Amino acid sequence: MIRFFHRWRRSVGVCTLVLACVLMAGWIRSYSHDRACNLAGYRLALSQGVLELGSPSLYEDVDTFCYVVILSFQLLPLIILLTAVSTFFLVCGPIVLGPIDTAPKKSTNPAAPDPCQP
Repeated sequence: MIRFFHRWRRSVGVCTLVLACVLMAGWIRSYSHDRACNLAGYRLALSQGVLELGSPSLYEDVDTFCYVVILSFQLLPLIILLTAVSTFFLVCGPIVLGPIDTAPKKSTNPAAPDPCQP
């Protein structure tokens, strides 16, 4: 059962790390190239490290087509969060709940001397 969760943690860690790397590449590229694409009638724009989601405006001219920004956020905090989550899943071991046993363990080898006995 522990191996199943270990594989699950590794998979989630790798997926979040890949997503953070893709967003980081887009964030760096957004400072030199402004990009926008239309997805199902909505406009997704990336410019100067800001991702914006817009919808067509109700007031349209014949020559121009305007978008109203619905959602706008900075990419850098999302990248930092995804990197921290991936680090947690890849580096940290399983979380152990319960009391920690600090008593020295007895050796199973009868020939080995016991360090607790003088």
